[in-house]
Amino acid sequence: AGDEMPVNFTLVPARTYRVRGIVAGVTAGQKPAVELVSKAGDSIRQNEVGPDGQFEVRGVAPGSYMVRASAGTESQPLTARQDISVVADDVEGVRLVPQPSFTLSGHLRIESRASGELTQYTVNLRQAELPEDPGFFMSQDFFGTNAPVDRFGSFEWKSVNRGTYIVQVYGGDGQGSFFLKSVKLGERNIETGFTVSGPATLDLLVSYKGGMIEGAVVDAAAEKDGDNVHPVANATVVAVPEEKYRKLPDRFGTGSTDQHGRFTIRGVAPGSYTLYAWQDLEEGVWRDADFLKSQEANGTAVKVEGGSHQKVELKLSPTGEEWR
Repeated sequence: AGDEMPVNFTLVPARTYRVRGIVAGVTAGQKPAVELVSKAGDSIRQNEVGPDGQFEVRGVAPGSYMVRASAGTESQPLTARQDISVVADDVEGVRLVPQPSFTLSGHLRIESRASGELTQYTVNLRQAELPEDPGFFMSQDFFGTNAPVDRFGSFEWKSVNRGTYIVQVYGGDGQGSFFLKSVKLGERNIETGFTVSGPATLDLLVSYKGGMIEGAVVDAAAEKDGDNVHPVANATVVAVPEEKYRKLPDRFGTGSTDQHGRFTIRGVAPGSYTLYAWQDLEEGVWRDADFLKSQEANGTAVKVEGGSHQKVELKLSPTGEEWR
């Protein structure tokens, strides 16, 4: 308290660009506005829209962005969004047509359990394409929207906008005790994500018949030097699912080792996984595709069946300083 900390900045000239477009299908009375949101999570720029619907955002650095338009009233909001990339030139001709939001509803069932427990669950709806690290500006999109489940298993999200989403389930006997076995829209399986543009009804099935993986982590370097097997305490063990499920955070099974190097991961959804053990690693970095590619040679493949119980021994995987 009371410290004075000098901070110096050096500004470096950099080339920036413009993003131009039009918001169509709304009137000036609906007060249209445009936001340009960096997907790296480091900037949000807001701009007014002209009487003719035209907009222009200046001073845009190269990068990936989402352009979001809003209009309408509090009781009847209209929204539209579009992804763009600014590379080495201005971006022209962005066209946004705000549409009214809608309601998504659904029903949750629990495999082989009584319906009286359904009120313990919450269903989360989240945009599928979001950075794992939201940077400084964490929008509501990053966290998604929660819907409580009633005693009949019904739930609903209001004010949903057109987009691509994933669904997750929380509650019950706690994360790791169950898994989301299926998500269906009609007869279509949409567990890895789905696109909606209007009202729809989802059917979710939760199961407690997941697999369990337990074992120990040892230090491979100490073993090479001829020492006795050296257990590794405080290591993070992650079961990484096959690639099509890697947009789903709850498909990753995680655990940590005790003082004897032992770990247990429960509630693992049936499927193919690669097991890794790391120390001093940044939280959640195992969902980064580039990091996983750098670790491919260090993993141990396992096949998990419903209700299975497997024991494995893992060697601690080395990681570069850039990931710590």
